[in-house]
Amino acid sequence: MADTTTTTNETQIKISDEIFQQYKETADKWNPTLLELPIAQAQDVLGFMTGITGLRGTMHLQDIAAKSEFAPYDPDRVSEASVMINSRPITTYLGSVIEKFHPNDYAELTMGYQGATVGEGQKRTKPTLLVLSQLAKARGEALSYAVFNGVRNAKGKKCVDLFDGFHTIADKEITAKNITEDNKNLYVLAEKYTKLNTCDIAKNIIQTSNHYLRREQCFLFCSQDFADLYDESYLLTHPSVKYNEKYHQAFVEGSNGLVTLCPLPQLEGSKKFYLAPKKVMMWGTDNKSAQSFTQVDCFEPFRLTFSATMFFGVQFRSIDPRLMRVIDVSAQSATSGSGDQG
Repeated sequence: MADTTTTTNETQIKISDEIFQQYKETADKWNPTLLELPIAQAQDVLGFMTGITGLRGTMHLQDIAAKSEFAPYDPDRVSEASVMINSRPITTYLGSVIEKFHPNDYAELTMGYQGATVGEGQKRTKPTLLVLSQLAKARGEALSYAVFNGVRNAKGKKCVDLFDGFHTIADKEITAKNITEDNKNLYVLAEKYTKLNTCDIAKNIIQTSNHYLRREQCFLFCSQDFADLYDESYLLTHPSVKYNEKYHQAFVEGSNGLVTLCPLPQLEGSKKFYLAPKKVMMWGTDNKSAQSFTQVDCFEPFRLTFSATMFFGVQFRSIDPRLMRVIDVSAQSATSGSGDQG
C-alpha cells in the first residue's frame, strides 16, 4: 500500500506499509499472549473459580450420587439401587471484536513506557505491543464483569451479551424453583446490612447452610461494601481485637476458617452474593484453536483494524445445597442509602 497523507487539525497523518507491517508482525508474533491476556486480566474474578480450556460449544458437568446402606444381615432382603446423575450444561459462545484505531495517535509512546507491559523486558517493549496488549487487557475487564452480569443476546454488541452470567443462571433456577429457601440453597436477606449487623448476618448465612457445605473450603462472593461493613461490624462485636493487628477479617467468624470473604468490584450494587467452593463456580473458554485468533489488518487509508475471537461461558457445576448457596441481598438495594455505615 502506497503512503497516504491527509491533514486533520493541521496535523499530518501518514500510515505507511512499514507502520502496518510493524503492527501486523507484532500481532502475529504475540498472538498466543494477546489471546491469553483477556483471561489473565479477568483473573481477579476467574482466579477464585475453576476453568475448562479448549471448550467450544457445550459439555455436561456431571454430578453423581448414590443412596445405599448396610442393615442387619437378612439373605431375603432386596432393595432397588439408587444412583442419581445430575448434569448441568456449560456452553461457550463464540465472541468477536473488530476495532479500528489510528496508529499515529500512539507514535509518541516511548520504549520505556510501563503502563501496559507484557512479561519481562518491559523497557524493550515496542509501542505496537503496548497498544495491542492494552486493548486485549480491556477485553478482559469487560469479561470479568460479564461473568456475573451477562445475559445472552445473540444480537447484542457488548461482552455482557455474549453469555449468561451467574446472576442470570441463578435467576432462572430460582424461577424454576430449583433454588429455594426450603432447599437451603437460597438465603434471602430480610434486612439491610450495616456496620451493626453485617458480622451477625454473615455468621447466620454460614450457620444455616447445609452441614456438608459448611465442611467445604468456600468463598463468600460479595461486594466490597459488604466486606468493609463486616470489618466494622467485627470491631464492634469483638472490641478486644487490636485495631492495628487484625482489623481486616479474611474469614467469616463461625466458619472454622473455611469461608473466605471474597469482595469483587463486579458485585458492587448486586442483588445476589454466592457461597460456594472454587470447584462449583465454573468457566470455560477456547482461545487456542484455529477458530480463536488475533490479527491486524489495514482496510482504510488512515486506520488499522485489530480483531480477535474467543469462546467463553460460565455455569454452576451443581446447585445442590451441599455444594452452594445463593444469597439474595435485594433488601439492600430496596432501601435508600445502600452501604450506609450505621
